[in-house]
Amino acid sequence: MRDIAMFFAMLALLPLAFKNSYNAYLLWGWTALLSPVYYLFGFMQGLRYNLIFAAIAIGLWLLGKVDLKGKISANSSTLLLIAFTFHVSLSALFGYDNNPWNVQVYEGFVKAMFFVLMMPIFVSTRLRIHALVVVICLALGFHGVVEGLKLISSGGAHKVRGIETSMLSDNNHFAVGMGMVLPLLIFLMIHLKAQIAKYAAAAGLILTVLAIVATHSRGGFLCISVVGLWYAFTARRKVFSFFLLAVISFLAFQMAPEEWFSRIETIKTADADESFMGRVIAWKVSTAVALVNPIFGGGLHAIQAAPVWQEFIYKLDFLSFISTPLPDAQHPRAAHSIYFEILGDLGLVGLLLFISIIINAFLTAGRIRKLTTGEENLIWARDLADALRLALVAYCIGGAGVSLGYLELFYVIVMLLAVLQNHIQAVSDVVNKKSAQSSLSLNRKINLDG
Repeated sequence: MRDIAMFFAMLALLPLAFKNSYNAYLLWGWTALLSPVYYLFGFMQGLRYNLIFAAIAIGLWLLGKVDLKGKISANSSTLLLIAFTFHVSLSALFGYDNNPWNVQVYEGFVKAMFFVLMMPIFVSTRLRIHALVVVICLALGFHGVVEGLKLISSGGAHKVRGIETSMLSDNNHFAVGMGMVLPLLIFLMIHLKAQIAKYAAAAGLILTVLAIVATHSRGGFLCISVVGLWYAFTARRKVFSFFLLAVISFLAFQMAPEEWFSRIETIKTADADESFMGRVIAWKVSTAVALVNPIFGGGLHAIQAAPVWQEFIYKLDFLSFISTPLPDAQHPRAAHSIYFEILGDLGLVGLLLFISIIINAFLTAGRIRKLTTGEENLIWARDLADALRLALVAYCIGGAGVSLGYLELFYVIVMLLAVLQNHIQAVSDVVNKKSAQSSLSLNRKINLDG
């Protein structure tokens, strides 16, 4: 039944994609973030939806069929993302052999970066910026809604395992990804005009929080706690924000099973937790790889390759002051941290570029706030910049304990901030130009009258 529904959906979506290049771009992003094959089991499962819409969007662009076409500007965000992509390519090329993850992760990363770097061409107006935010929430928020409903229907017993066909493939990854979507759902809840759309965004927000609870992820708990408190204390409408935080917190605690509370309690004794200490071992191994390969690192997901893991678990003497159990040589672990993942995979240079991208994104959000201060018609842009900044906070906090250094949503948010800044700057330039022309006309009239 699902495959039949998807078949007829494609019959409707394909003409829309061919009709307008921006439609194709949105569908490209929607299929990339949603990963619809996860929900299919029959004849439609093998179709590469993402590739189809990417090919249509790029083809129309090459044929000059892009209306309201923007341009790729040499701003700091774009240059850093290009430099990072180039460095990732070199790291993949010079990485350790016998690493089956290298090519797989690199292929997914390059596809995501191609979508990201094309964004300024297709997303050039306020409406298109809003539409992209809606598509992000429809794609990732769909998972949150489905899993949240499962938690409710099970009376709190349901446990999220992740979306196996995407980067959010386990409970911890899923929790962080959903935590990043929450600020965007709040933005839509406030700025969508149709009342039914506002209610839909609010329902999506609540169900996504419940989905994060259903992961039983400690990192997810920290992530939504930071998002909730940050939003409550920094939002323009503080009474509303604290009320929203209180309502969602009450509902989440009511639905959370006893097992969830027990799991969260272990945060206090992390140093005695086997799972956490296993992560510390992985961080030490990633650091060891980076110190031996400071420029390009060991390659993508290097420590997950058995030969690399087995070589470097015996080179941790320089970190002996950090007490950890003896590593298991037969079972390589993921880095379990965006920072240590990038460090081990891409070396010290790669980590520097990665941190630079994060810092630059926060600075871009700050510049947007400055440009929109006192401008009533640009409140939407300020609120969107705040939402994107909070999504970055969720990524930086939640990502400290998961291997999501190549998560496409992070890079989409970075470029979306740059696109938003370009749009606001263009609007300000037009307003200033009209103001200058009006002043010049007035001065001429005064001179003639005189």
